[in-house]
Amino acid sequence: MCVAPNTGRIGLAGLFVLLLGGIAPSSFAADAPLHLPFRYEEARVYVPVTVGHEKSPWIILDTGAAPTGIDPSWAARMQLQVESGGTVSGAGAGSSKVGRAANVDLRIGAPGQEIPMHLASAMIVPLNDQLARFTGHEVLGIVGSQFFHEHVVELDFERQIALLHDPASYKPPAGAIAVPFELEGGIPMAQASLTLPSGTVVQGKFVLDLGAKATLLLTEPFIDQHQLRAAFPTQYATGLGAGVGGPTQYAFVRAKQLSVGAASLSAPVVGLSLKQALRSSDYAGLIGGEFFASYRTVFDYARKAMYLLPRKDALVRGFDRSGIFLTADPANFHAIRIQEVAPGTPGDAAKLAAGDMLRKVDGRDVAELTLVEIRARLRGKDPVTLEIERDGARSTHALTLRDLI
Repeated sequence: MCVAPNTGRIGLAGLFVLLLGGIAPSSFAADAPLHLPFRYEEARVYVPVTVGHEKSPWIILDTGAAPTGIDPSWAARMQLQVESGGTVSGAGAGSSKVGRAANVDLRIGAPGQEIPMHLASAMIVPLNDQLARFTGHEVLGIVGSQFFHEHVVELDFERQIALLHDPASYKPPAGAIAVPFELEGGIPMAQASLTLPSGTVVQGKFVLDLGAKATLLLTEPFIDQHQLRAAFPTQYATGLGAGVGGPTQYAFVRAKQLSVGAASLSAPVVGLSLKQALRSSDYAGLIGGEFFASYRTVFDYARKAMYLLPRKDALVRGFDRSGIFLTADPANFHAIRIQEVAPGTPGDAAKLAAGDMLRKVDGRDVAELTLVEIRARLRGKDPVTLEIERDGARSTHALTLRDLI
């Protein structure tokens, strides 16, 4: 998730220096890596965090966020002293008002294996208001780039364990693909290329954004520069979620290949930004969590390199095959609503409509299911039956799912 101040650049250079001023040396025992459990959910990585005696639901681990961010509700529970901090922009057409809290101490990890991180300054940003209805659970924080400077972070997606190595003694794994990157305001940027259906190759500088819940998302200036909206015969426009700038929409397409250094991914799903979801001209797009989950991925900020070890059992999340986009009510995450229905899709053929409340999925009450589980069902191969409520009346609708891109 790309988080930037309203300065016209992605970089948080001044703030980043301030944040790094409070870094304390990490404690590694005899070069043994520290173990941090994580949860990989809808192409995002979540880790457990504690502040004082206040435990948070698992929060986002994100290379695309320069500062570590804390939701105001969590900051209030921790009784942090918050000062005004202006506004930030990121994914989404708008911006968010933020605050600053000084000298915040986090403990990241499971009880008994917690890793301390001292923040000279934390950003207080309304994450939950923006993200909760799209994730189906609370989102109270983002662990940003400082964590990746303190540790070499190796993400084992198969076991959902992050191994944290001492940057001073770390040695890259044998056989790994090394991808060099530059740090701009604490954010890793790498060169990559995209092969279009016609065989044309376009190149650019991309954010390595662990918090972006996709394989690749492209900015509107890059799309316009290369006339990419005309390059893909099949497109599916839908919501994806939200960033600190508000809700985001993309036209999803399928390219021939994404190449990042010597690593390549065939037939990647690519999101073309709509309605200013990604509007920066400082980079071409965001390489997101689904790309990294295809590998055992290592972020080594000290050497400005990412190392990729290909996986035989790479996680394949698939893509929506229903044409409906669901959200949850933050006051009750089992209250799930159809936010939009794309024309010409199975959801449209089944006469579903925006505003319908979902009551049952294949006969199961939605109270027994999560938003994530229902979305996974809509990426499946088998037909699905939805019971909805509209204007106080219930009805049942059968969907024959199909590929949309």
